[in-house]
Amino acid sequence: MPAHRPHNRRALQTQPRRWSPGIIVTALVATIVLLGTACSADPPDTGSNDTAGLDASQPTVATTWTGCGDRLQCATLEVPVDWDDPDGATINLAVVRRMATGPSLGPLLVNPGGPGASGVQWLSATSAFDGLNEQFDLVSWDPRGVGDSTRLDCGGVGGPDGIDVHRASPIGAEAATNLALVAEMAGACALGSPELVANMGTDQTVGDMEAIRVAMGSEQISFMGFSYGTYLGLAYAERFGPRLRAMVLDGVVDPALTLQELLAAQLAGMEPFVDAITTTADGTNLFDQAAATPGVDPAVLSFAAITATYDPSLPSVLRQALTAAIAGDSTGLRTLADRYWSAASFTAYLATLCSDMDRPNDPAGYEAMATALSASAPRLGPAVAGEVAGCAWWPAPPGTDDPATPGVGAPQVLVVGATGDLATPLAMAEAVDAALGTSALIIHESGSHTSFGRSVCVDTLVIAYLIELAVPADPTSCTS
Repeated sequence: MPAHRPHNRRALQTQPRRWSPGIIVTALVATIVLLGTACSADPPDTGSNDTAGLDASQPTVATTWTGCGDRLQCATLEVPVDWDDPDGATINLAVVRRMATGPSLGPLLVNPGGPGASGVQWLSATSAFDGLNEQFDLVSWDPRGVGDSTRLDCGGVGGPDGIDVHRASPIGAEAATNLALVAEMAGACALGSPELVANMGTDQTVGDMEAIRVAMGSEQISFMGFSYGTYLGLAYAERFGPRLRAMVLDGVVDPALTLQELLAAQLAGMEPFVDAITTTADGTNLFDQAAATPGVDPAVLSFAAITATYDPSLPSVLRQALTAAIAGDSTGLRTLADRYWSAASFTAYLATLCSDMDRPNDPAGYEAMATALSASAPRLGPAVAGEVAGCAWWPAPPGTDDPATPGVGAPQVLVVGATGDLATPLAMAEAVDAALGTSALIIHESGSHTSFGRSVCVDTLVIAYLIELAVPADPTSCTS
């Protein structure tokens, strides 16, 4: 994503954020049910911050957990499907924790991004936080609509979590047919989960995060969000600033951007990168050659190339896959594309983006956006536009909020950006750092998407911040 244009950022506010009509978080009166060990506490007084939502009147909560793996405990949390209607229908959230091995500084809530990625699977499998587990209870969850939490019911259209629709991006010869499938899936989601489909935005997930804090029996949490998880962190800090002890944002999404601006920003880096890594010494472009090869699926080709922009180790893998595809074997391209397609629930991904961002909400608006993105990035633009085509039919209004102002009492935030991150470029981190005003920025000299766990320097600074609340200079550069 390119450098942020200041005039696009909505004016930062000093007063508490006013949430959009119909999504105002109100007092928690829904029953919280967790299965396994008991602990409870009342939330703290939050002073002048707007605390409509889970406030000091919330009763203590008996929290029980069951073992679900190596040093892991799992639970199910029941929350309102709509935090503006706490007495209405409810959904279940799957939550996982790994308790601290030493004296605990409290819960460290972590989110892998997506949107739509399973936090339960991720925390269960990763060792990235081992250096923090002595001091923190590590906690994650499957966001609403995802994994073992209540899923969107889309009537089986598009396969499990809509992955078949994701794979059938509306580009190439099958564009019209695939676009009809996208519209059919959006309609099926509205019929199968009418309440949930209208309440999948970050506005609602912030209420879920606060419910997790209450259920953990902790006055404050620390938070670490990656990629789209940074959007969650910003929204939580704005809404429930005093509940945060510390917050790290790694691979930052700038919430000031519209959906089209966000996609155009990604393509501005990804398109020339793919051109460069797929052009041979004699000037032949392997991507273009594969695109002209009979039998090569244009969606597979494009998303395989996009996958290679996320990790410095993958460009050579892409070149090998392209060479094989030109010779008649597309297996390598499909393996790369599937790595992207299987990273998150597509229905939850689409529902969140469509609910969070200002975006086209009719076919004509989508067509105009797709035309613009394809003109600026002819190799990748059609696929990137096709991925979000469902927003043209999504049965929820576009989002307009920009959660860029921490609430009263929020901590000093640590922002991390990598110089060569094409999915969430450094300019995004710089824009959010500037908007926050009191944050500190770590600049990682790397081509990877997100930095924690990839850099000794970044890890050292992040761990010192989370444990000791030691804030580095703004900015600080890490070269290793």
